[in-house]
Amino acid sequence: ASFFTTGATAIVASPTGRQISYRFGTEFRTAAADSPASDRLCSGELIIVTDEIALLGDGATSVFRGGRAISSESLWRFTAGAPEELIARPDGRSVHSFRSHPAGEAVTFLADLDSQGVKELYSRPISGGSAPVRIHTPRDDSNHDFFLDAQGVADYQITPDGSRVVFHGEDSTSGAVRLYSAPVTPAAGGGTETVLSETPTEGGGVSSGAGHTLVSSDGSRTAYVADSRIDGVLEAFSTPIDRRDTRRLNRGYAPVGDVVQHWPSPDAEWLVYRADQDVDRRLDLYAVPSDRSRSPVRINEIVSRLSPHSTGEDVRFSDDGNRVYFRANSTGSAFMKFFSFEFASGARKELSPPQEEVANDSHVRAFRIHPNQTQVVYLADHRRPGTPELYLSQDSSEPQMPV
Repeated sequence: ASFFTTGATAIVASPTGRQISYRFGTEFRTAAADSPASDRLCSGELIIVTDEIALLGDGATSVFRGGRAISSESLWRFTAGAPEELIARPDGRSVHSFRSHPAGEAVTFLADLDSQGVKELYSRPISGGSAPVRIHTPRDDSNHDFFLDAQGVADYQITPDGSRVVFHGEDSTSGAVRLYSAPVTPAAGGGTETVLSETPTEGGGVSSGAGHTLVSSDGSRTAYVADSRIDGVLEAFSTPIDRRDTRRLNRGYAPVGDVVQHWPSPDAEWLVYRADQDVDRRLDLYAVPSDRSRSPVRINEIVSRLSPHSTGEDVRFSDDGNRVYFRANSTGSAFMKFFSFEFASGARKELSPPQEEVANDSHVRAFRIHPNQTQVVYLADHRRPGTPELYLSQDSSEPQMPV
């Protein structure tokens, strides 16, 4: 069913899939997924300039960011009737971003509520009239912004169980960017953060770039990238989510080598990372236990060329965390092939057909792991270059094109 004409953006679904919400121009609207006739406005007369909206529980409650004036955004809750403001803000203060908790009972948000221009993290229950609580100790120097990323807004993540938030901030003494975690629901009066990253060398710090800090799916560990040891050389580190027990995960580097991407396994036992670790400017994939109990091993063939611009969709884990699937170039070929690597045995297997059995210039373009965890569906132009088709592959048989 069609809910809207061209121009709708920021489409989100409730956890149950029964309700959707979307941005249409300067409005937020919501509707039952199976009933276009139920479409209704949820942002009222507010000005909407962001795509930030969340549907909680069965979708009966929407939370979004908007305001009565541009550059004066707040958090709003919509259930029925008119939207209700969740945050009491002094004039001139704004909510800069927010994250809803996994269970949908609360939100964590970034705002300058207590000191104008100083962005701090707060949490608040969705229901009731509770006041927001600051998650960390206060930073009251308006000329020393506690949070950083490229846009001046903190990169922060809530753990999958909703118990803690991981965030970047400036060290109040040195000004270096450090990694912190804190309970999401601190006691009244504010919380106390735990510093997770090591004290960096002069000029160094934790990278606050998108995707450079990741939380494992079980919420027990975080992996991050930092130039803590050598200014300008990014390396991969891992630590428990609630205390500093940092392990450097990569080996020594070529003169200007860097970790450019990394992915923790679902069980937090392994980290896969992409780096020019052995030869400068040649990017390879490596696997290492997150506690650094074993040295990193390269999991792609040595002649492979892995693009520094490829996305995280090039690397996916099995649900049990025992195996990783990835795209890479095979020996003697400039075109992308498809592989699996088993952590326990260290065995790598090519899941796409050998080069001599497919058309010249054949590429594996994308892949998805089947929910049964024994098969993988991937997209490739094995038969005719430029004509992608879907193939089914598993470790025990040759790839076959589904009918």
